[in-house]
Parts: sequence; C-alpha cells; structure tokens
Amino acid sequence: ERADADVVLQLRHAQQFVVGKTTFDNVVGEAALKSGLLKIVSLTADLGGGNLGLAANVDSGVAPTKVEARFRAVNVDGAPLMQAMGMGGAVTAGRLNMEATLAGPGTSMRALMTKLNGGVHLEMGQGAIKNDFARLMFADLFQLVTFGGTGDAAHVNCAVTDLAAVDGIANAKSMVLDTPGVTIVGSGDINLRDETLHLRFD
Repeated sequence: ERADADVVLQLRHAQQFVVGKTTFDNVVGEAALKSGLLKIVSLTADLGGGNLGLAANVDSGVAPTKVEARFRAVNVDGAPLMQAMGMGGAVTAGRLNMEATLAGPGTSMRALMTKLNGGVHLEMGQGAIKNDFARLMFADLFQLVTFGGTGDAAHVNCAVTDLAAVDGIANAKSMVLDTPGVTIVGSGDINLRDETLHLRFD
C-alpha cells in the first residue's frame, strides 16, 4: 500500500541496533518519506571492525512497489553479516568486502528475488566456510575443498565472486575459490526464480 505521510528521519548520534544475533554499532543515517517515496539518503554502521553503507529508494507510488538499493561492506566480519542476511553458517570466519546494486519489485522478498536486476561483487580473505555449505555448492569437489579444514568447516585462503542479475537470473561473471586443497574457477548461473543452481566448477 502507498505511504502518503511526509516524514524526515535523521540519526545524527550513533545508535546500536540488534538484528537477530547480529549487533550493528555506530548506526547513523538519514531518510525521508514523501508522496509514497521512501528515500534512504544514507545509512552507515560498524560491524565487527568493518563498515557498512546503504542507500535506497522504495517507491510505493507505483504498482508494484519499486525498490532500488546500493550496499557496501568494507572489511566486515563475514559470519555476523551472513547471519543478518539470512545465510547464517555459510561463512564461519573471515572478513568480507562487498559492493551490490539491486533493483526490483518490493512487494515481498520473494518478489524482489524473482525479478531481481543488479550486480554483486564479493571478496573474502582468509577464513572458513561451513562444510554443509561447501557440500551444497561444490558437490563432487567437496573432499578437495575441505582438505586441510576442520571437522565442520573448510579453510579458505581467498574467494572472489562477481554476479550480474537480470530478471531473477544471476550469471556468474567470475567465481574463484582458493583453499589448501584446490583452486576452483566457477561459471554458470543462479536461478532466483525457482531457487536452483546451474554452476560448473573446474
């Protein structure tokens, strides 16, 4: 439904917010709502020694509601960030850098994903990924990926991923994972419409 109130919100003094098990520190931001358009001019926060930044427009004056967002993460602790994004357990240790631009219908998270347009660039330094996630992603290469890891996590030297999404299909422009046991280069796509993976790893 369209929001018609005219509101300006400014967080000028650092605040702390808790989302699930993740705590965001030094939260500062500015947002305005006018004629159905929510404009998040800037929203920044600290997480695990790193910094997050978000700017977004949510336009309820059109049907369906339109969402456009830009997100940045710099040297952020990967585990709590993934937890806050609903991917808890994927990364158990390691720092992330991320740049993302997203656009799509904002009626629900499901609708946004199925019609998503934008791109994501992700870099991870030394860290670890959970074995269950490694098994899901890398299937037949699981033993090589987890070589040198622990009983429940695979050690990662570094990882880089570039995705470009058009109408809910995210194509892997580049996907590289380096572990003590193997270096993997991936290609293919992720279908966000039906939540299926079509990836090849060499």
